[in-house]
Amino acid sequence: ACPDLSGALDTFQVLRAALFAADKGDLLESHRDQLKPDIVWNIEKGRALDGATIARAERHRGVLHQRVLRFFARHDLLLCPAVIVPPFDVDIRWIEEIEGHRFDNYVDWLGLTFALTLTACHRPPCLRVSPNRACRWACRSWARPAARPASWPPPR
Repeated sequence: ACPDLSGALDTFQVLRAALFAADKGDLLESHRDQLKPDIVWNIEKGRALDGATIARAERHRGVLHQRVLRFFARHDLLLCPAVIVPPFDVDIRWIEEIEGHRFDNYVDWLGLTFALTLTACHRPPCLRVSPNRACRWACRSWARPAARPASWPPPR
């Protein structure tokens, strides 16, 4: 089972672009030649948005959050990978294709991670463990030892 995250990609793209335009717009004016093309694209995309589009994206973020809350009313955990590829060469700007599926831009391949981030399930590790509120304490007690580096050989 999983929550309905339909529309998350478009919602994230709009909200990210609006944030980039607001936070990094001045950099585009003063240091455009020093910015990666992907950052320029995201700032320009944000500048092209109108208020109604941003408002729709914010409302849809709330819809996504409600869907996730309904999911966690019935389930204790949501386990899913947080990334779809292993680490890749630093000279590759972004993953353009996986198994025949082409991504439109440098953000889309991260969809699995940001879909849950939109709903306030934060901190994506390699295996994302998103507990409901009642189960958080148990997951934290499980995750603490798992997050510590293992010693070898293990203590006796």
